Amino acid sequence: MRYFQNQEVAQDLTHDCFIKILGKLHRYKPNGSFYGWVKRICINQIIDQIRKEKKFKHIEKLNDEDLLWIEESPQEESPPTKIQLDRFIARLPEQKRIIFNLYYIEQLSHRDIAKQLGIKEKTSSSLLYKARQLLTKWIQDEQLEKDY
Repeated sequence: MRYFQNQEVAQDLTHDCFIKILGKLHRYKPNGSFYGWVKRICINQIIDQIRKEKKFKHIEKLNDEDLLWIEESPQEESPPTKIQLDRFIARLPEQKRIIFNLYYIEQLSHRDIAKQLGIKEKTSSSLLYKARQLLTKWIQDEQLEKDY
């Protein structure tokens, strides 16, 4: 659900992951983490589905302003709860949400994300930056609403 926000697609993808895991179980080498092995198979399935749906086929052209990184000032507000943060992440536009999840949740580098999705590293970092900007704005807006 974190990537597709469509229950049927998420269920189908989960099913496909389990089929692939069972089909490759004989290849698992016990010297590594079973969880890590399963997670890698699932991430690859997710990326294959993203590619299949061509979610990044029509990425907007980025200009130099999009690539500027501004150091964020420390916030005095209390951080959002996990439930609030999950709700905000779910609101992100699809491409930004996918990059955010791959970078922060799956801990892939921009190089790996770019390679997997067929985009440039700068595109990945720019989309992540824009996602963080939106999340920061939404968190600050919600904090302001609480204060009033």
